[in-house]
Amino acid sequence: GPGTNTARAGEPVVTRADDPTPIGCKPGDCSLREALEDASGGQTISFNIPGAGPHVIKPTEELPALVDSVSIDGYTQPGASPNTATAWQTGNASMRIVLDGSLAGPGINGLTIGGTAVLIRGLVIQNFSENGIMVAAFASGTIYGNYLGIDHTGSFPAPNGGSGVNVHGSETAVGGRSPDERNLISGNAVDGIQMNGEGPIVITGNFIGTDVRGTAPLPNANDGVRLKDGSDSLIGNSDPGAGNLISGNEGNGLTLGGPGVHGVLVRGNRLGTAGDGTTPLPNSGHGIYIALGAFSNTIGGASQPNQNTIAFNGGDGVSLAVSAKAKNYLDPNVTHSNGGLGADLKDDGVTLNDLDDPDTGPNDVMNFPVITRAEVVDGILEVEGTLNTVPAPFLPIFIFANSECDPSGYGEGERFLGEDIAEGTGPNYTFEATIEEFVSDGEYITVSASNPESTSEFSKCEKIVGAPMGTARTWGDVDCANGVSPIDSLKVLRADAGLGNTQPPGCPGIGDEVQVDGVTRIWGDVDCSLALNPVDSLKILRSDAGLPFSQANGCPEVGSPVIVT
Repeated sequence: GPGTNTARAGEPVVTRADDPTPIGCKPGDCSLREALEDASGGQTISFNIPGAGPHVIKPTEELPALVDSVSIDGYTQPGASPNTATAWQTGNASMRIVLDGSLAGPGINGLTIGGTAVLIRGLVIQNFSENGIMVAAFASGTIYGNYLGIDHTGSFPAPNGGSGVNVHGSETAVGGRSPDERNLISGNAVDGIQMNGEGPIVITGNFIGTDVRGTAPLPNANDGVRLKDGSDSLIGNSDPGAGNLISGNEGNGLTLGGPGVHGVLVRGNRLGTAGDGTTPLPNSGHGIYIALGAFSNTIGGASQPNQNTIAFNGGDGVSLAVSAKAKNYLDPNVTHSNGGLGADLKDDGVTLNDLDDPDTGPNDVMNFPVITRAEVVDGILEVEGTLNTVPAPFLPIFIFANSECDPSGYGEGERFLGEDIAEGTGPNYTFEATIEEFVSDGEYITVSASNPESTSEFSKCEKIVGAPMGTARTWGDVDCANGVSPIDSLKVLRADAGLGNTQPPGCPGIGDEVQVDGVTRIWGDVDCSLALNPVDSLKILRSDAGLPFSQANGCPEVGSPVIVT
């Protein structure tokens, strides 16, 4: 709800928007500069500036740093309120406190975290010559619910001359899983978030490079997120609300670049799409770029919540520069429609296999598998192939379906089907996988390989033989509009009530019997209960909001890809 000021006795309350020479806070008369000078450990700086706002505070010089255990909370200003929209949805925060650096001069950060356990919340920080928020060396903090580099509406750029957040300290959290913790970090002149400290940094639940709706680009001029250091950091997560939207940036979505960048987990993010995960909103460079000695990082995971969607970017989905090291694990992700390869070792296009795979370099330039057969027999997909590589005790083969082949003839990894383990004594291995996931005529199979040291590029595409005709759809997207939305929920309710719906050409009628992944289902019956009901509508809404719910055994997850015949 709207902010109300409930400051405890003795805590500084900002009551004026100008920046006079500080003489100390007095009851009913306190500037932001005075509040920062007066605040001590454990106190919260709150706001109660008269008028509706937004209130624009324009410092004329650098503001004092925030010291140990001090919080500053812009949502305490009457009329302000944090975002309540759930994951991937248009933000609805009401921002009433704006820090504008247009009068502060050169070399000035918006706010500086100079101590530990600092909290910055509910502020618009714009037009400073350096970074929106600087976390100093040996400092740490939490940055929740701010707009950095854009105006208070979240629709227009107001760039900071550096990055939105620049971290030289450690143990810093930018964003979180809860809707009120989402930061909007866009429009800055360098990166959205730049990490230069030892780490770890946890970056979750933010919109980086887009507007508040997650539908239009407000690019950071370089990368969305750049880690120059920061071991054991976390970018996104499988938990509901933890994934970041990193799209629309002029550089790469995410760069992991530096020998101190290792042990980083990148999971559950969307890079290159709008918030719906299906509409293009590309980063101009690569989706993810790994370089400058970065090693032992993990991108994605076998389970769907761990997978990143990496699509429509101008460069590769994931690119490893020659300067990257090994053990960068490219686990399954949703990778498609990028300008370059799905995965590119050496950042130079397809790297052809070499005999026995002796080379070194990024991910040891591991050879990719060769598919010799991809055929549907009695409704089961059979994929066979070979792999020539250095001996290893464990060689998973990741198998993907793709609606189309990359123009290079080599694949991306649009839909993860499953994995097999290559057999042999090395250097020559074979694999024979049987997969019950439904595939359709016109789809292509690609595979990649992994070992304890690395992951390969994708194989050549192999068109599936013997697959039934069908159309790729999304379960729960009942109007076939490329994403689950409240409109789908409304259409199911109308159909359940006996009211009419208009469907696009080729889209099944709501309530019609269809074959979904080879099983007879009712279109719109998202919980597979054999009838339309309000529960279907509710589950669509929960999926659209990123909220958890269970499905009956064998029923597709709402939002998951299916083949409809």
